[in-house]
Amino acid sequence: MPATPTNPGGPPGYALTWERASDQALPNNAPPGWAVEYDKAVRHGGEPQVRTAAAPAEPVRRGTHSVRFQLYKGDRRINCGVRCELAVDPPEPPRTDPAIPTERWYGFSVFLPYTWAPDPAPESVTQWHQVTEGGSPPLAILTTGDDWIVSQRDWSNVAGNNTIEHSAGPFARREWTDWVVHVRWSAASDGLLEIWRNGQRVPGFAPKRGRNTFSNSSRHYMKIGIYKWQWNDAAPVAPGCPKPGPDHSMQSRRVMYHDEVRIVDARGTYATVAPPGNRPPPVP
Repeated sequence: MPATPTNPGGPPGYALTWERASDQALPNNAPPGWAVEYDKAVRHGGEPQVRTAAAPAEPVRRGTHSVRFQLYKGDRRINCGVRCELAVDPPEPPRTDPAIPTERWYGFSVFLPYTWAPDPAPESVTQWHQVTEGGSPPLAILTTGDDWIVSQRDWSNVAGNNTIEHSAGPFARREWTDWVVHVRWSAASDGLLEIWRNGQRVPGFAPKRGRNTFSNSSRHYMKIGIYKWQWNDAAPVAPGCPKPGPDHSMQSRRVMYHDEVRIVDARGTYATVAPPGNRPPPVP
């Protein structure tokens, strides 16, 4: 059976490098194993919300292609939020053994261009969402102000939909940032979360043990792209969606690039998912 983002198998696992023709059908079609969570019809300056990008005119982590995401304040809400994302579809399967947590290794790289100015209103650039439980995801990588943030649900008050944010250091623009995330999903003490940024362990996640999801029956799926929920306030009315909260943003446009997604099951290691090769030098 070929590897998919839902069922990646052991090494070498699943890879989304944007080099295959089937990965480059955006914006009309998502790569195989991924679902569209963006507005296919919207254009700003002739640009769709999501498309493949190509070197040498645009940043690419490795090879010749990456994916570009663009979001404007005032864009309509998709699934009740202002977003342009790709989501793994279908989600990961249930546990094969109720006593053994689902375990995954993820690697990917994110490029923030010079336009990614600091903003007090956060945005997600990669998240791991839940299937049935509502509200904020159990895990996300955000930018807030000028920092990288690892966001987790507050497990001391799950019903409150609160999150706890951990700084992963200041973000750098005009260069690729490599991430590796190792997670053993569990609502008990056997949960585990390890995170590396540019080859260095993120403080507090080296590793972090204990509960990291809603329940042992929870299922998760990775999402890549931009989700800026404070822009919901400026979006057209979305029937059936919660009332937007206050908008503290100082920016009105976000553009970012994503590349070299790799996913492996519990048999993976850091080396099997880390973006390969040396990071390209910063763009002048």
